[in-house]
Amino acid sequence: MILNALVKKISGQYTCNLLVASSGRCMKERSIDSLKEQRFLEDISRLYASFKKGNILIPRKISERVGRIRQKYPSICKYYDIEVNPSFDFPAQKALKTIKKSLLTLR
Repeated sequence: MILNALVKKISGQYTCNLLVASSGRCMKERSIDSLKEQRFLEDISRLYASFKKGNILIPRKISERVGRIRQKYPSICKYYDIEVNPSFDFPAQKALKTIKKSLLTLR
């Protein structure tokens, strides 16, 4: 079912092509893009939550996960700037705590 359609005939030397643009197809494409954007933002939110919990702390690993998300949603990520800031002290402090804990348990 086509709600509103624009049909244009493009004649070639041996072929004839029809270009059809419909409002129904436009609405479908918008909803697909909206769903992709929603899933992209959910993945970024999950990555951020994982970082806040302390599950992923190494900046290289965070960059890898951001890269995977970018590969998964290439049409959406071009509208967002995601930057990993490696100049924080949290991972170093956490690593020192885990080293001290492991030293304490080994003795």
